[in-house]
Amino acid sequence: MGSTEFKGPGSMLPLDQDRITIKVARLPHNILGLVLILVGGFVVYRVVRPLPGKSFHPGLLALGLLLAGFGIRSLMRGGCALDRKTRTVVKWWGFLVPLYRRTIPWSELRGVRIKSSRIAGSFFVAGDCHVLLEGPSGPIPVRHVRDITEAREWAYSLSLYLEVPDLGEEGFTL
Repeated sequence: MGSTEFKGPGSMLPLDQDRITIKVARLPHNILGLVLILVGGFVVYRVVRPLPGKSFHPGLLALGLLLAGFGIRSLMRGGCALDRKTRTVVKWWGFLVPLYRRTIPWSELRGVRIKSSRIAGSFFVAGDCHVLLEGPSGPIPVRHVRDITEAREWAYSLSLYLEVPDLGEEGFTL
């Protein structure tokens, strides 16, 4: 039994593995982040080094910095590692490498919960579902999906792997 990196939405967790890494796949966010950084950087550059005959505009400087800031934030990535040998959950995030790690022993986990929000329309019901581990200092997000069935599969698989109870669903309708 080795280590597995698990990225796929809709797939069940490989329960026979000693270590499972769940990464947040954010390719559209990364592309958007790069575009925002380039546009924001160009705006800041044009404000700091204006064209001849143009004046300094603090509002444009603020806009450029705001766009670049949102771009940098969009480049962040994160994930969660479940380790059966050490019986720990490691939640991490960072830009290119993990900058922050939070380690939680399995003994401190109270269970797995789904938090959902649904937007009711005339012909459809759409929404977001977050699969969370209930930890000692609040919920620990593990996965974000759009389909409640997929969220239930994730919650069930996590509860089996971590040997914690499935605490069910919590949600609201808009």
